[in-house]
Amino acid sequence: MSKGVISTHVYMMPFAWELKNRHGRGTLKQHKQMDHPSLSGLESWKIRTFYMEDESTYNEYVYFYKPAIQMLYQIGNQKLVRIYEKMGLDEKSTLTLTVEQKEYVLKLKNIELRLYKSGIGILTLHCENHEVKAPEGIMAINSMSKSVYPYLLPLQAAHKDLFPEKIVVRLNDREKIIETFSEDYKEKPLCMTSMMRQLFGDNFVFEYKFLKQDKIFVEPLLGNRMFVLCVYNNAEFLKQIKNQEISKRFLNSFILFSRREKLREGESYLDLPKVVYGMSRFSLVCITSSAKETKLYNHIVLLALAQKASLLHFGNQIARIAELPKVQLVQAIEDLYEVYIQFISQMHFNEVTVDVQGSYIYNELLRQLMIEKEIKELDFEMQEMHEYAALIDQAQSKGKMDFLTIIGTALVIPTFVTGFFGMNILEEKFMDWWKHKEIILWFNSYALLPVTVVLLVYSMWNRKSRKSRVIQNILLVISLISIYILIKWGCGLD
Repeated sequence: MSKGVISTHVYMMPFAWELKNRHGRGTLKQHKQMDHPSLSGLESWKIRTFYMEDESTYNEYVYFYKPAIQMLYQIGNQKLVRIYEKMGLDEKSTLTLTVEQKEYVLKLKNIELRLYKSGIGILTLHCENHEVKAPEGIMAINSMSKSVYPYLLPLQAAHKDLFPEKIVVRLNDREKIIETFSEDYKEKPLCMTSMMRQLFGDNFVFEYKFLKQDKIFVEPLLGNRMFVLCVYNNAEFLKQIKNQEISKRFLNSFILFSRREKLREGESYLDLPKVVYGMSRFSLVCITSSAKETKLYNHIVLLALAQKASLLHFGNQIARIAELPKVQLVQAIEDLYEVYIQFISQMHFNEVTVDVQGSYIYNELLRQLMIEKEIKELDFEMQEMHEYAALIDQAQSKGKMDFLTIIGTALVIPTFVTGFFGMNILEEKFMDWWKHKEIILWFNSYALLPVTVVLLVYSMWNRKSRKSRVIQNILLVISLISIYILIKWGCGLD
């Protein structure tokens, strides 16, 4: 934490991302698209590759186990994550919130974008508070996490529960984003606010119908919420909490940034000698008496949040796959299963660090986000889908074998005739067969008629769809014409 900083606030918005896919939304291809040109030239974003700057960077790097490091840093040509940093920020970059008619100005340190191969991403805003000391002000600042889109209409009702009235993001002297929540959200429910869309930039679209080859579609995964990490340096407030001078109701509101919500069962705070941690599904609040570095907390939250976002994304994808036609279903399930296996092996960790306190916070976050429970449920769903795909694949294979058998049966008569009369029976006339009536009649009697009759019987016995009825009618017409020709003109071997 920098000198003079009262609190740091890190807002993280998990989202699903998608490139234009000719197979449609039912198939996951992001794990094969990490080298796509659309991800290389994002306007107003620059790729950030990790390199060892100094001793603090080294300490941060070795704090985590090696598998977790691959999720946190873009190192070399690894394709698990792509990390971008917003260009154009300067020393005067600020984020200004107006909550309950009070203005709070934060220093905007940087904006980060991460895209993971599991099809999810995280947009992160790092802010510092140098002015506001009171806990009520910290609550108001943390309410920025509710601003992905309004969670309640009319807005006057939302404002009563610490929903911002205005947000101004000053990037530099030329770029300023102003959000007053003045859009008609009834027309486009669940659509991100103008501020969030502008933060992403012109390379991104927010409605799937507008997705083009050079664009990236994104949609939020935590509803109207961002996850917020807050490290609050206030020795007096910490002492009051430890002496139980702060009411439980206020402490709950402080953790949730809401006067209406109550902590769920299991959501609580951890009281350690020099720090208190408050945890919920959408927040990690660290109340301390001395300055603490937030980067390690930030990385711990990123590891847990990326897992939660991936599981939510997989759940949404399963719902889409269930609506696909059987022709596309098997491939879509195979793609999802492949991504899920990669997620389990590369992105899901029970432990990430040897540090006892860091390990405890990480495991507590996993519990708050219900990671293990959702993985067990998803394992069951994936197994069910995999078995269903195997049944469909087996049925399709059986259909192909049946078709080959039918074709073989249909060709028995032509094979018998050519075997009985010999292959050379019509050799002299075969090269210009269209000039010889007997060859056409022979083909009709010993090839076309048996094949169409056998196919007609098979289609009537095995298919009941509308498409199969059309095919049946066509085969029936061809068979009747062939029989008529046979009766009237014979078989061509007179």
